Amino acid sequence: MQFLRLFIAFLVFAVNASAAEQGRRILFLVGDSEYKTAETVPAWAKATLEPRGIICTYLIDDPSKPFDFPKLAELEKADALFISIKRRGIPPEQMKFIRTFIESGKPVIGIRTASHAFDPKKPADGEAVWPTFDWDVFGGNYQNHYGKGPATLADVRRSAVAHPILDGFPRTTVKFSSHLYKCRDLANTTTWLLTGRLEGQPEVEEPLAWVNIGEKRKAFYTSLGSPEDFQQLEFSKLLLNATLFLLGEPVSSPAK
Repeated sequence: MQFLRLFIAFLVFAVNASAAEQGRRILFLVGDSEYKTAETVPAWAKATLEPRGIICTYLIDDPSKPFDFPKLAELEKADALFISIKRRGIPPEQMKFIRTFIESGKPVIGIRTASHAFDPKKPADGEAVWPTFDWDVFGGNYQNHYGKGPATLADVRRSAVAHPILDGFPRTTVKFSSHLYKCRDLANTTTWLLTGRLEGQPEVEEPLAWVNIGEKRKAFYTSLGSPEDFQQLEFSKLLLNATLFLLGEPVSSPAK
């Protein structure tokens, strides 16, 4: 009997090890002082992605220290890159890892400050920057924001209502805490998914989430991403759908 238990335990271990070897891999580069993505993003990934067998590696940026992540070399093994950092210049050899990964055509997921991730206002000598990252990768054009105050009202774009990333997202207006970003003139390779409006100011309207699919480009971006947004099921599901879609995994609503 003892032998049988050991044999079963070995089989379970072998199956789990095999699943881990075959699992998709995502490298997360996250951390900013304003939106606390060093905490919210890993917590979200551990709750939604890791149970699906997706292997997650977390590189947590501390904005108070010089950027230094030699482990970015592991991007070579990753299937996707998730970014949420803010205005960082980085060592040139580490930027090379990021550029090589992106030019390979593998997926990139970005939230909130990812639109200006590598565009520091005062780069230090010798740092590598990428001020056109937003346009080059996401097909967007970040132009600041409307300021803190009014909530953001999100609506599904009528032309994108059947897109898999919007599976399960309400077809009614959803209110989010994140203040609205100005994101103009999307590239013609993008599909605009969500429109954002300022509460109480219906004349103001901006792209809120979109996907950019083109030659050597597969990316998703949303300007949502405050800690309060992560507490909403609508945002969590949107982010999960986008990740699965870009990885080529099935996207579907959970069974009721």
